[in-house]
Amino acid sequence: SGEEINAFLPYLLQKLGELRTKTGDSGGAGEAYAEAAEAVGQAKVWELAEKAFIAASRFADAANALDQRAQLADGKQQATLLAQAADLLLKAGDAGMAIVKLEQATEIDPANDSYAQALDEQYRRDGREPDLVRYLLSRAEKLNDTLGDITVMRRAGKSGLGSAYRAGFRWGIDRGYEALVEMDSDLSHDPAALPAMVAALEATHAGLVVGSRYVPGGAIPNWSWHRKALSKWGNRYAGAVLGMPVRDATSGFRVYRADVVDRLDLEAVRADGYGFQIEMAYKVRKLGEQVVEHPISFRDRVRGTSKMSGAIVVEALRLVTWWAIRDRVLRRKPH
Repeated sequence: SGEEINAFLPYLLQKLGELRTKTGDSGGAGEAYAEAAEAVGQAKVWELAEKAFIAASRFADAANALDQRAQLADGKQQATLLAQAADLLLKAGDAGMAIVKLEQATEIDPANDSYAQALDEQYRRDGREPDLVRYLLSRAEKLNDTLGDITVMRRAGKSGLGSAYRAGFRWGIDRGYEALVEMDSDLSHDPAALPAMVAALEATHAGLVVGSRYVPGGAIPNWSWHRKALSKWGNRYAGAVLGMPVRDATSGFRVYRADVVDRLDLEAVRADGYGFQIEMAYKVRKLGEQVVEHPISFRDRVRGTSKMSGAIVVEALRLVTWWAIRDRVLRRKPH
């Protein structure tokens, strides 16, 4: 009967796939296995199709077979299969669909760093930085569900680095945090240095601990001599004209006592970039608080590109000079 033939057909297709494999027709074998898998809905048969398509270098078809296997799985196994499908789609030259599969994998298993890294790389290669930012924020929020103590602050638009710092500091102060940490998220600031910096804050009761490149034990591997000279002499200039004995006032890796920042007029801190870091250290010292420097090794960013520009450097020099004239020559009180 027709029903018996339909029931027997998947078995015949699998046998056909085996025969085609033996005769070296991997593509035809994959087609036979795929047709059988569609009929019976079994992951094992889809796996046979996947392997046959890979042997035939038909990576898009192999990715589809993997995707079908993923639909029959759940949890982390499903995420693993989707990520493997993305790898095959990249071999097939379909980066757009590979991104879709990686997005699905990270949605299922947001804590998996390998999926996150692969998606990060593909967004960058595809020129989709806004999508990358949205993904990173979404991932952080999802990790909060499992790891806890992660909050993403979403702002209406770009308002500059200094504005972002001020908003973050205010958020921490309003929620009763005792220490406020500032660092770059591109891995140029090593998170492993944080415990020692927090310990230094507690031990000295300083208002600010700066992760310093220019105290004994500090380092900047792989920087050119002229880049080091520009940074070091810029810091020396700021320290000299402001009367501030801080060797690395431009460092963005630092830990503040929250009560000290609360005493500052954050809204009056208007600088961005290097100027913001110098201004904050300067204001902390003007409150009579100690600034302690802890040695760090600063490495060039692992991912991303610097947004620091010549205009920001010029702004910092201009502001430092004005503060020195205002406070040490004219002796005006800052507004």
